[in-house]
Amino acid sequence: MAHLRAPALEDPGAFVSDLARSLNNLSEREEDAGGPPGGSPIADRVIAEFAAGPAAELLAARARLRWLDDDRPNALGYLRSAAYEAQRTEDPEWTGRARVAVRTTAQGIREEGAEDPSSTGLLQYAEILLAPRGAGQLTFPS
Repeated sequence: MAHLRAPALEDPGAFVSDLARSLNNLSEREEDAGGPPGGSPIADRVIAEFAAGPAAELLAARARLRWLDDDRPNALGYLRSAAYEAQRTEDPEWTGRARVAVRTTAQGIREEGAEDPSSTGLLQYAEILLAPRGAGQLTFPS
């Protein structure tokens, strides 16, 4: 994984999706070997090295994996962290990309029937407030 981490830190746009796949594979292998369910401490440390935008994309990928593995609480936790990182992204190159990653993950979770009432607010936040500028925003009559 080190062969992906260094290039991804230098040029996240080119390598972050490959790194996300590698981190997800690592998590699955660690879990299969008796590691902690729901996450990988190594993957979490790697994600923490990135700026907010790439971190949001990596966290959204972790949320998708956890959701597909029926690990709902951890999936929503990763999505919550991804939304936080996407919201604090100031790099214009990453603002849209990070928000799209979070929004599409939230939409996928909603479409698959997230039944946990505590997830409703998070999913609405991710879908509406992280929408592209001007899309789906509330307007008030003057």
